Amino acid sequence: MTKVTKYRVKPDIIEAVQWTGDNIEEVKKLIGQNVAIVMVVDNSINIRLFDYVTKNSLKEISVCRPEHFNKVFEKAELFCTHCGFRVEAQYESGGN
Repeated sequence: MTKVTKYRVKPDIIEAVQWTGDNIEEVKKLIGQNVAIVMVVDNSINIRLFDYVTKNSLKEISVCRPEHFNKVFEKAELFCTHCGFRVEAQYESGGN
């Protein structure tokens, strides 16, 4: 018989942009594709105003409601591997 085992989600840094209705260029830059893919994800999830569009380390795109996004994600803090000082998490998306 198999026992129930608890698992923890591995940490991942995602990229995200909040849809404001007038920032289509930011969304295009994040997903690196035609924005039509954001309007209907998996043929069932529609993006609403102020939803977050996210891309994880596997380059998977998803839409996240603000309530869920704010519970699950926090701004990433990166630390320099040489000196240990905190640095801003600013990097450009590779596009696709």
